[in-house]
Amino acid sequence: ILNESKRLATLVTDFLDLSSLEAGALAPHPAPLDLAPLAARAAQLFKENPLGVRLALDIPLDAERLNADEEQLYRVLVNLIGNAIKFSPAKGSVEVAARRKEGVTEVSVADQGPGIALEQQAHLFQKFYRAPDAAAAKVGGTGLGLAICKSIVEAHGGRIWVESRPGAGARFKFTIPARS
Repeated sequence: ILNESKRLATLVTDFLDLSSLEAGALAPHPAPLDLAPLAARAAQLFKENPLGVRLALDIPLDAERLNADEEQLYRVLVNLIGNAIKFSPAKGSVEVAARRKEGVTEVSVADQGPGIALEQQAHLFQKFYRAPDAAAAKVGGTGLGLAICKSIVEAHGGRIWVESRPGAGARFKFTIPARS
C-alpha cells in the first residue's frame, strides 16, 4: 500500500507540474549558469545505483555557460540520467556531454540500452506514452517524465529529441541558449 501510494503521489505531482508548465504558470527564470557543476550534482544522485552503471561527464569549458533556470534544468538532467540508467545494462555506462553550437549549448545523455524503434521515437515526448516493447515493460514510470522535459526545454527556447536505433542504445539531446 505504501509503495502504491508513493507511486500515485508521484503521478499526481508530475501531472500537476506538467499542467503548470503547459499553462505557463511555471515559466523559467533564466540566469547565467555553469552546466558542469549542475550536471555533476545530478550525476551524484545516481552515483550508487543498483545496476552499477558508471556515469561519465564530458562538458568542455566553452560549452558549459548557459542562460537557464537552474532547478528546471536540473530536473531535465535528473530525468534523462535516471532514464538512461534504468535502460542500461548492468555495469554499463551513461555519458552526459555538451557542445556549443551556434548560440546554443547542445546537451546529450547517452546510454548503452536496447535502443528505441523509429516508430516509437515520435511518441516518446507525449504525455503518458510508454513504449510497448519488453524493455519498457520492465521499467516503472508514469510516462510523464519526457513530456515534462520537453515542456521545460521548449520554455527555455530550446528543443529536445532522441537519436537511437534498436540494439544501439539511445542518445537524448536538447539545446539551451548559451551565455556569452
